[in-house]
Amino acid sequence: MFHPLLWGVSPVLFLWAQNSEHARLPQVAMGILFAVSLAAVLMVVGWAGMRDRHRGSAIAFLALVLFFGYGRAFEAIVGREWISSHSLCHWLLGGMTALILGVGIVALRRVRHPQGISRVLMAMGIIMIALSVVRLPWRGALVATARPTAFEGAVERRLETPRNAGAPADEESSYPDVYYIILDGYAREDVLKAVYDYDNGAFTSWLREKGFYVAEESAANYPMTHFSLASSMNLNYLDTVLECLPRYPESLAPFYELTRNPLVGQLFQAHGYRFIHFATNFRGTEDSGIADEIVSSDPLWLQNEFMQVLLRTTAARGLGLRMADLHLESFRALAQMPSRPGPKFVFAHFILPHHPYVFDRHGNVRHDVLMDLDFKHGTGGWRDREPYLEQLIYATELVREAIESILKNSSHQPIIVLQSDHGSGATMGRRWSNVRTDTFLRERLPILNAYLVPPQIRSNLYPSISPVNSFRIVCNGLFQSGFELLPDRHYMAWYNWGTRTIDVTERVRKGAPSREDVQALLEKDAHDELRSSLMAQRGAQK
Repeated sequence: MFHPLLWGVSPVLFLWAQNSEHARLPQVAMGILFAVSLAAVLMVVGWAGMRDRHRGSAIAFLALVLFFGYGRAFEAIVGREWISSHSLCHWLLGGMTALILGVGIVALRRVRHPQGISRVLMAMGIIMIALSVVRLPWRGALVATARPTAFEGAVERRLETPRNAGAPADEESSYPDVYYIILDGYAREDVLKAVYDYDNGAFTSWLREKGFYVAEESAANYPMTHFSLASSMNLNYLDTVLECLPRYPESLAPFYELTRNPLVGQLFQAHGYRFIHFATNFRGTEDSGIADEIVSSDPLWLQNEFMQVLLRTTAARGLGLRMADLHLESFRALAQMPSRPGPKFVFAHFILPHHPYVFDRHGNVRHDVLMDLDFKHGTGGWRDREPYLEQLIYATELVREAIESILKNSSHQPIIVLQSDHGSGATMGRRWSNVRTDTFLRERLPILNAYLVPPQIRSNLYPSISPVNSFRIVCNGLFQSGFELLPDRHYMAWYNWGTRTIDVTERVRKGAPSREDVQALLEKDAHDELRSSLMAQRGAQK
């Protein structure tokens, strides 16, 4: 009769098995505690309502199934666009849930021997637990929790130049506040012209008016967020780390750990700075292992990706923040940072303008989306150029307002490094078919990269500076750290390539792709997609 406890834990273990590379044991433990507590409450309510432990447990089982299946049913309906209105879908599913639960209560009251149902459900619960446990990739789960010894050594060797040269500040006012702002997937000005036929010159001109140095030829060192941030925040390329990992790692945890425990944060902390980290809904930057303060819009129990994903599969999916609210709250918090005591190093990674596309260019919410990490609900992807551009335009306005506030309210001129981790991806093609082409590389790797820095730092900047050298130059200017600049190299890697990287520096230095190449590639993709659709229709007819 305690089978609801098993059925409560089973969905959590199933989700863990599917997402072991992203989940850490403390997060899974929180999910299990949530599920067990819910199952226990439903059992007590069921026993009291049915006045029979076996019938009450059966009703608790039915309620748990409906609870944990609600979110998946919602995603199936909305994802296939059977119902476009989220509110109408919730009313429909809520009514069906109440109806099924009511029918179940009536049916169970008529059952003469409920003990048999309890035994069957207990056996099924044990089987479900066993199946989930067997499916758990234990090695991957351990990797996600504790890094390999070889990786630890690689992290210790990630920077072979002096770390802490220069004495810590004697007074808090000795050093300026430093802001490292990442706009995810923000394309460089020339790429926006070539791929999106959009002139972003007004924004870059505004940056220059505010005193920023805009690196017009800058490109990312890597084309993916988990590679790019792990590199830029540790002031080095990932060669040493990649050599310590298998060809196809079971987990992205090593890259996430490099971002959670960044060398740049440790360097600033060693010189008397407070490290303030903005939490996101992206696994690599959802929290920090070394920050003095984490800024988050979510309640503490929702500040991890595993719990957010778990809740999205349930009837409690509405408890989380909407993606639009998360973006707006984060920008508001950034604008208020000057009021915090300093000196401080602020790291703020914004998912914008990356999809899901929740804003139009005027800030109107296009899609009522929860923090949906798998980017469903028809909000588009990289190939949807118009909504990407709309969201980029609004993201530009948000970051302008935040920078204006920072400059206005800072007691001393701050240092601001404004970058994108990589560019956009409109030309990637159907199922990543174009990721090796020059056209895609010259869209994906060029980035926005701008610096508001004192003269002694600005004099060392140059048009093609890449993120790996950003804080080498900043730290040299602030702390006389003596870091040598690295060659600006650009590597192609991709999600299904494992740890493989290809040096594409010379190809990327050609600049943005031509409009003709972009148009030709987009037309080819459209033709291939149409042909595949026709072939699928013919196959279905046969």
